[in-house]
Amino acid sequence: MKYLVANWKMNKTDQEVRDFFAVSREALRLAKGVEIVFCPPFPLIPTVRSEVVGTPLKVGAQDLSSEEDGARTGDVSGKQIEGMADYVIVGHSERKKLFHETSQEIAAKLVQARRHDLTPILCFETPEELKVVNDPTHLLLAYEPTFAIGSGHPDTPANAAAVAKSAREILGHTVPVLYGGSVTADNVKEFLSQPEIDGALVGSASLDPAGWVGLVHAAST
Repeated sequence: MKYLVANWKMNKTDQEVRDFFAVSREALRLAKGVEIVFCPPFPLIPTVRSEVVGTPLKVGAQDLSSEEDGARTGDVSGKQIEGMADYVIVGHSERKKLFHETSQEIAAKLVQARRHDLTPILCFETPEELKVVNDPTHLLLAYEPTFAIGSGHPDTPANAAAVAKSAREILGHTVPVLYGGSVTADNVKEFLSQPEIDGALVGSASLDPAGWVGLVHAAST
């Protein structure tokens, strides 16, 4: 099984989500050999969920709080996401850079995700960042070199594969490893042809429905 995760970041409105699926749902539903996950902004999770009901398509969140509840204005807890999403992105490089997320917070978020039946997609760039993992089961990793994110200059498939192999050796467990960073329909097959790479975490290339369908098709063939 390969994984294709669409990280929509702070993009799309309710109507844009409906328009996206109106032209792409059937083609995506028929994709073989890939688990397709959509991670929209929090307010759009219910809309995406309603659009994919009855299909194999999955829903994810882009983040969750490190706390269960409390006085944390702007935070969204795993308890609030539970039942609405299947996956959650944890430790994305933009969270670390823009919101100064620490390894302690990321470790706490992994605990919260598991507590509320959300499969974490843990982002990392260096092996040291994997120290936050206490339980490598029911976990996806996403190797995302910061130089490649939004730059149009991805890492090489060979190096991404080497990092994925190293990550598994560090964790001592066979965990799926995705690659993220300037993934497109033109290069996704090169990454997924590496036996060590189990999927892709995709940003801007997932926003256009025709482009996303093309990427999914390239990955599934």
